[in-house]
Amino acid sequence: MKICRHTFQGGIKLVGTLIFFILGFALSGCSQESEQAESKSIYIAALLPLTGPAAQIGEWQRQGIELAVTQLNERGGINSSLVKVEYEDSAGSPKTGVSGLQRLLALGDPAVVISSLSGVSSAVLPVLEREQIPSLLLSVSHPTITSGTQYAIRFHPGSEDEAKVMVDYVDQHRPDPLSIAYVNDDFGIGAKDSLMAGLENININIASTEAYEKTSTDLRTLATKITSNKPEAIYVVGYVRSSVLLIKQLRELGFEGQFLGNMALSVPSFIKLADGSLDGALFTTTEFDTSQSERVVSFKDEYLRTYEESPTFFSVFAYDAIGLIGQALNGAGEDEKILNKIVNVDGFTGVSGNLSINSEREVEFPIVLVQSKNSGLITP
Repeated sequence: MKICRHTFQGGIKLVGTLIFFILGFALSGCSQESEQAESKSIYIAALLPLTGPAAQIGEWQRQGIELAVTQLNERGGINSSLVKVEYEDSAGSPKTGVSGLQRLLALGDPAVVISSLSGVSSAVLPVLEREQIPSLLLSVSHPTITSGTQYAIRFHPGSEDEAKVMVDYVDQHRPDPLSIAYVNDDFGIGAKDSLMAGLENININIASTEAYEKTSTDLRTLATKITSNKPEAIYVVGYVRSSVLLIKQLRELGFEGQFLGNMALSVPSFIKLADGSLDGALFTTTEFDTSQSERVVSFKDEYLRTYEESPTFFSVFAYDAIGLIGQALNGAGEDEKILNKIVNVDGFTGVSGNLSINSEREVEFPIVLVQSKNSGLITP
């Protein structure tokens, strides 16, 4: 019995040792697989305005990126590598944006940097150029922004593209005189200049051009100045809450004419904030707002299920930017330049339409006119 007891106890020790060894080996293997998966992952850095006046835009963009990455990874990622995204908040400030980019670069070597807003993107592009890191620029319509660098692709309609469609409308309907109010930053100035360049060719009287600050809430003095010139139409360039407050205060002061606006002012939350002041307003936008294609409807449904709100074009462009990266890099060799793969992608159909990239590294979007009616958008 003693021998049996001794043998049994020894067996327990042996089995325990084996189990410990096997578990240790398995855990080690899991750890190695995890490390290998981590090392094989494709890192994308995103610099978005998650606080500040443009925080809602940054949140829409983050949601579009997250949905696209989730779907991409569910399909196996890129070249069997999962995609991971790290975010930094630019707060819409060029200085904060540069600091945020440095923190993102300290995390590793991103395959691509996604940057949002004209001012922030202009500030970080020299760093990306120096480090030779390709970037996709969201919510950047400033003309010629890609001309000073070889590493940037503008993934947003240019202000010159929106201006061309709006100038054609003004030429046909002749609201005379016309006033222009623009947010006082790189985006607003660039959009105003593009519009003015087009208007010079159609002989429309410009009653006034006025800048406003993106943090302003009381714009009645400016609104009084604009209405004193008795414009038939007012083109408002903006993308922040103050843009809508200016429109409301213009209506409160008795302006009954036509409002014209850029794409950023057509999002549902701004139309709701306008509280009827934008009813009848005309906006330039992409085909996404009017498309009923299966691709667009499926995206809208999935976005609504995921975030319990409808998508805006800000989230659409961010979603499509990830889709473009995925299509471009699938099948790419490690020695191939990522920027070249993206620029030379052979056609890309996103939820924002059939897209192409021109020789200036700008994604070209189909632009249409829509009208606000009963808190929605219709084709005029």
